[in-house]
Amino acid sequence: MTPFAIAALLAAAAPPPPAEPTIVVTARPLDSLKRDLDACVARQCPLADDVAASLAYAEGLFVAGDYDSGARTLHASLRRNRGGAAESPERVAELYRGLANISLHQGETDWQERSTYRTAATLNHGANVALASRLTAQLDIGDLQLTRGLDGIGADGDDRLRAIRTYEDVSRKAHAAGLRQIAGFADLRRAKYYYAFGRRGKGRSIYQALMAAEGDDMAAFREGARILIARQRDPEAPPDMAALSRNAAALSPGGRQSLLWAPRAEDVVWRPVPPRKNPGSANVAPGYAHVWADVAFRVEPDGTVSDVQVLRTADNVATPWLADELKRLSGRLYTPLPPGTTSPNAERLERYSYTFAFVPGEKSRLRVRGSTPTIERLDLTPENGVGRTASR
Repeated sequence: MTPFAIAALLAAAAPPPPAEPTIVVTARPLDSLKRDLDACVARQCPLADDVAASLAYAEGLFVAGDYDSGARTLHASLRRNRGGAAESPERVAELYRGLANISLHQGETDWQERSTYRTAATLNHGANVALASRLTAQLDIGDLQLTRGLDGIGADGDDRLRAIRTYEDVSRKAHAAGLRQIAGFADLRRAKYYYAFGRRGKGRSIYQALMAAEGDDMAAFREGARILIARQRDPEAPPDMAALSRNAAALSPGGRQSLLWAPRAEDVVWRPVPPRKNPGSANVAPGYAHVWADVAFRVEPDGTVSDVQVLRTADNVATPWLADELKRLSGRLYTPLPPGTTSPNAERLERYSYTFAFVPGEKSRLRVRGSTPTIERLDLTPENGVGRTASR
């Protein structure tokens, strides 16, 4: 699966593209969120209110570990509201984005794919949608295509090429419109995977162009290109934090620190988990259930990670896979802070889901859980304002 975004996440060093809906830990009880949604639906409330109430309840269910109910809540809201996509495209797109996130953690990769494409289609066909929003959704499609290509699950084996073309298209449109940071996102992605697919000269030229980009708004992308070039030489080499500290003010504006580097993930191996009492389907991998853990940690001013703690888990968590993830988390490096600066997002919270994607059955049309596990990660930190998911 796609590794941590590494330098792509450095875009927090400047105003980011339009954010996908946040999935945050809410202090409100689930029954209160459900009452609000039920009352909204009963009075046939406006689309924007329905979307807000649906997302709040679905997010609460997700955080509680009830992924299936969260997805059902968003499906129901889409049935009520997708007819208004032409007039309120960004609100309806929020529902699709939320559904894509939850579906991935469920192992419902078909619904993740459909929702990702429908997000982009809704924004493309809607009225008065900013180009930045449309290109951000297109980047998500490129990421999905690349993941499918790397996993070998594309219909015709061309998903990696489609991903590169998607990134190239976003880069061209963003550069033409002066959207330098969105162009930087696309350029970092395509350069990295040009290297991966053997087109090293083309990848190197893109990195060199990023390193030559001027302005504080591009500082994160300049450093990201340097880090990724170094990683091509030595995949295990961490960035030079002493050098990065000299540019800390541009890399961590307002004290907001962003992920720079993480140790490479080993292949995820089969870790049996105890079965839940009511698995809900006979067609699951042995012992499968929704397996998740919430992990808190602190990002120090020098960019290192400390105070890693498992706050809570599903009842059926087996620890070996989680121990592997905690080790990787402890080795991450974030952008450093300038001297005397405090960070508003030093305390972090992330959700890890250990899941098995649905695949077609070998002897019937019924879907079954595959035998290869994946670990999906989602940022639950309220202050970060973005709940982007990452996979491996």
